Amino acid sequence: MSDRSGIVPWGHASSGQGSASRRIHPDRLGEFVRLHRDREFILHDVAAGFWLVAEHLIVRNEADALNDWWSIADQGRLHDPALLDQLIKLAQTDDEPRPRSLAEIAAEYVGASRGSGLVDAAAASLRAYSVMQRLAIDLMGPYREQILRDAVETCGVLTETVQVKAAIALAAASRNGLRLDVARLEAAKSRLRDSVARSVETIRALPGCDRLFRTTPSGRFLGTTSGTPNLDVVELRRVLIGVVDEVAADSGRSIAVPRTSSGDVSTSTKRWEAIAPSHPFVSAWAELGRASSLLRCAASLVGPVVRPNYTTLVRTGRTTASGPNIQALPRRGGLREAFVPSPGHVFLIVDYVCAELRTLAAVCEARFGSSRLAQVLRAGGDPHAHTAALFEGVEPREFLRLRSGSPRDRERFSVLRRRAKAINFGIPGGLGAEALAVYARTNFNVAMTAAEAGELRRRLIAEVYPELGAYLSDERGPQGGTSHAPRGIVTSSGRIRGVVNYTQARNTPFQGVAADAAKLALWHLIRDGHRVVAFIHDEFVVELPKSGVDHLAEARKIELILNRAMESATPGIPSACEFVLSRRWSKDARPVYSSDGRLLPWDDQVERRSETAAFRP
Repeated sequence: MSDRSGIVPWGHASSGQGSASRRIHPDRLGEFVRLHRDREFILHDVAAGFWLVAEHLIVRNEADALNDWWSIADQGRLHDPALLDQLIKLAQTDDEPRPRSLAEIAAEYVGASRGSGLVDAAAASLRAYSVMQRLAIDLMGPYREQILRDAVETCGVLTETVQVKAAIALAAASRNGLRLDVARLEAAKSRLRDSVARSVETIRALPGCDRLFRTTPSGRFLGTTSGTPNLDVVELRRVLIGVVDEVAADSGRSIAVPRTSSGDVSTSTKRWEAIAPSHPFVSAWAELGRASSLLRCAASLVGPVVRPNYTTLVRTGRTTASGPNIQALPRRGGLREAFVPSPGHVFLIVDYVCAELRTLAAVCEARFGSSRLAQVLRAGGDPHAHTAALFEGVEPREFLRLRSGSPRDRERFSVLRRRAKAINFGIPGGLGAEALAVYARTNFNVAMTAAEAGELRRRLIAEVYPELGAYLSDERGPQGGTSHAPRGIVTSSGRIRGVVNYTQARNTPFQGVAADAAKLALWHLIRDGHRVVAFIHDEFVVELPKSGVDHLAEARKIELILNRAMESATPGIPSACEFVLSRRWSKDARPVYSSDGRLLPWDDQVERRSETAAFRP
């Protein structure tokens, strides 16, 4: 922290030095930025403050000052007491980060009460931030051997620089907005309402289910504002207990009733998925839940343009979104397909490939000196195909041949690779056999018993990637020692979670650093002038002009930006991305190329077979 900082609270600027402050007239803000372009700046609510200043400089056509302003942020000299406060609280307690007011922060760290003027705010910001920065450095001390050598320089104390850049970039994505194809959305809603109605009728026709749905005295269904029916929870639990009795009697085996942590019968459809094939009620109820969930998501999409509110930091290090939560939109169901580019544009949709496996490999290599997973990734291998091949007792090259074989071979390849994917992603996070079986079924549509999951887990950590055995038993705490008690954990980027349990301690080192790298990638895209309209953890939706640009060249530029950001967190392990050009947002979108190698837009409504060739640059 330098001895002079710029504080910009909504339309005014103050220069603080010690306890002395003074206001800067907005007309001289550009001059102020230029004069202090080598200094540190403090903004409470950095995203709002950054864009307020940037827009002011754009309106005044002060290009040099605007360039300096971007450079200040890019070089990690823009700070936010609110974000640093959240990171400190996370490091001390692992409480979910919560933004606090400047008054609260100043009162806690320097015992100051905020006065009525901007001058007092400037002085309070400066003093509080100085104390907070020293505290953050002290908190990182016990973990220094587990943090990348240049982490403070590139990521800031406790990753504050990463979070500042992410906050600014996420605000840009929100401001850009996502356009809705309203007609497509209404058609999806209609299909979902029909699906809900069919499920309700199916359930009502089953014995003992006539009182399951809440109704008015006249018999009309009571529903939510989104059009989903209200279920009587007491009746639902009664029906579910009866289901267990029926399935147990039919199968001749004992079946445990899924329950909540408080002992009540669980009403989560996910907990009952294993029974769904054995009983028509559970199957119909699960379908009702799926359609109702989609319908609730659809109700949150209000056009013609949606502008999600992103939360920069949660305990995992990831982001969240609300109003609407585009990060939770299901891959299937037709809602993503309702999003289209703004007129004259197409979507470039870019995903990281196995980002968290790459950061996991980097963590294992740093801790244990070697990693077979890292070797597979360096060789350009598919870690899921590698796992599937070893499970099947064949060489990876032989297993990959199934992908281009007969329809039966291709189906076998898909099923076995999907199973391996569930194992690769589930086990490093600390899942036991039963939890792994549920995870595989819920997230990858892969059925396995707890015994089968346990055996696959054993083989993964003993035969496929043996470093995972050491990783799962590694209980290092702040001092590098071991303890099974709740303790702190740090990412190689320098963010600390103060008190974590076993699975959190397994997930955080690789999931958290992947989240930080993706945030930096988002910043670099915005900084480079790309129009990002959505950010979903490891997926980026960017708008490109429909014509007048080389779409493949633009895709390669963006791919390079993303890979460089991720590789900064995975020394020696290459990053990889996949991209598609598309006329709408869809997980079904596939790369389309012309015979001369041009990247073409995928469209689920228009077949482009005449233009598409097997050629892939």
